[in-house]
Amino acid sequence: MNILATGAHFDDIELGCGATLRKLVDEGHKLYMFVGTTSEFVSAISYVPIRNADAAKEEGKRSSELLDAVLICGDTPTFDLDFSHKLNTQITQLVEQYQIDCVFTHWEHDPHHDHWGLAHAVLHGAKHVKRILAYQSSWYEGDSLFRPNFYVDVTGYWQFKMDLLKVFRTEYIRVGHKWEQFCEANSKLNGLKIGRPYVEGFQCIRWEY
Repeated sequence: MNILATGAHFDDIELGCGATLRKLVDEGHKLYMFVGTTSEFVSAISYVPIRNADAAKEEGKRSSELLDAVLICGDTPTFDLDFSHKLNTQITQLVEQYQIDCVFTHWEHDPHHDHWGLAHAVLHGAKHVKRILAYQSSWYEGDSLFRPNFYVDVTGYWQFKMDLLKVFRTEYIRVGHKWEQFCEANSKLNGLKIGRPYVEGFQCIRWEY
């Protein structure tokens, strides 16, 4: 199976489904990762730079190596990733070029502009893909609650995920403790639902066996 994991920024994919992707790669599937933005940003209050585009890209490359994935980098500035013809076309081209069988993407009600834009572009550009799963990469709520209905036991890959997140040092030093709390709480809650210690949960858009 050829898998396309899409994320707006370097670290989104890993937060939302890093353990599941490593498990799938170990099962023999081919992984491609598309990151839509350059991922740099400055403080909205002080305008002090918080994340540098070059550093973020290097972190993304290191993560893709650990996941044994092919990394495809978009060139859209952070906060400008719109649901647009350009982005829709990018997704469609990736699906066709790599003969994608399964897509992981952001939850369509994510309140972050870039996340929302990419999620909707995937629903459009990957409309012929038979398997699409949506992940949650942040704890912020939009106009709807994230309700997982597709679960993957990642107990054997949990430490890998925790170590993978530390690759994103430029963000980890700022919000790493929140990442850990969010991922731990979510995975344990999902685990209670299916009787496993650590579980990543997704909203299933569609899944054809």
